[in-house]
Amino acid sequence: MNANHTDPGEKKAFLLRVASYQDSNPKGDIVALPAVRKAPFCSLTDMIRKAETGLGAEESGPQPPREDPADETEREALATFLVTVYFEQHASWQGTVCWVERQKQCFFRSELELILIMDGVLRARRPDASGRSYANRSGGKPANPGEKGTDRIG
Repeated sequence: MNANHTDPGEKKAFLLRVASYQDSNPKGDIVALPAVRKAPFCSLTDMIRKAETGLGAEESGPQPPREDPADETEREALATFLVTVYFEQHASWQGTVCWVERQKQCFFRSELELILIMDGVLRARRPDASGRSYANRSGGKPANPGEKGTDRIG
């Protein structure tokens, strides 16, 4: 694969199922597509590293500890994202992210933008101490400060 461009036949696609989101730290499972091989992730860094290496097929370092992996895989997902990476330019990804539960899709121009898009959805879906989600308290619209004409899925 060329370092600046992912050929259409070589695009990366993966499904992210986020089971918990505390202190901006997602935990859940990642599935590389089209192969249906699932691997748990326990942080943003772990999630991106596994997506880049094909779910850890090329990993050799130690795995970050997970508090209770069985508990996370049994929980209902906060959100599920289908991420398709079409290009890898400037040491980052460009592609689309689809929020599966709402069938909303948008483009991202970097891994940071992908993380911000997912963060907006997950913050709105995360319940507070009273059990209500942030979306319910704000009329169903998550706050995304600093957005200027960017198509968000949240």
